[in-house]
Amino acid sequence: MKKWQTFLPPRSLTAIRCGSSYTITGWVTQRLYGSDTAPVMGVLEESTVGDEALHTRQLYCKALVHFAGGSRLSRDWIAGSTALACPDQSLTVIALQYNSSVADVVNFRKHLLNSFLNEKTTTDEEESCPNRAEGTPFSIDQYDAKNPQHVREVENHVLRQLPTTRCFLYDAMTASLFHCHGDLEIINSAYRRISSLGGEYLGVEKDVFFPLWRIALAELIVRKDKVRALGQQGGSEM
Repeated sequence: MKKWQTFLPPRSLTAIRCGSSYTITGWVTQRLYGSDTAPVMGVLEESTVGDEALHTRQLYCKALVHFAGGSRLSRDWIAGSTALACPDQSLTVIALQYNSSVADVVNFRKHLLNSFLNEKTTTDEEESCPNRAEGTPFSIDQYDAKNPQHVREVENHVLRQLPTTRCFLYDAMTASLFHCHGDLEIINSAYRRISSLGGEYLGVEKDVFFPLWRIALAELIVRKDKVRALGQQGGSEM
């Protein structure tokens, strides 16, 4: 653990602007997700400090370790990402040592739903559901709140549209494929695990999963091409 302590930057470093319009957290977010408005480890940049933000990230990391399979290399990716984007010793410990389980995924699911409900305004519930697809209106009024199956459907609809859910799935895919050396068994195992867990606990369907999976695989190929193009040695079979 000592070597990780050496590289953990002070929390205040994330607030330095260095003469640009970006904070360091914003730069990392842009680098990871292509937009500086995406949530990092479950938290938006404007909410990066405080006990609540840290609690969210701890839940996120615990669930992420389970989704990514808990291998040493996937843990390395999670630990490195948290150290860069949101440095905190507790997150590094979770990434490298925590024995995650399905219970952590369930807790993360509950946290996402509670956060969504807490952020709702007094507007109509139908209008407040995020990113409702055109042509497929979704109305909570169609469902019976006393029917567990209907409640689950409503929850899953909300979950699969949340930006945090999609970033989480992308992180799980990227961590799972980190230094997989093109091993098809590892790739297929990651596909089965993440698609199964995502469908069961985050309500993810094919229209959400496959675009993310294609990006993760494409980036794996690009990474190999980058190593070759930059003339690096010994890493072309990542």
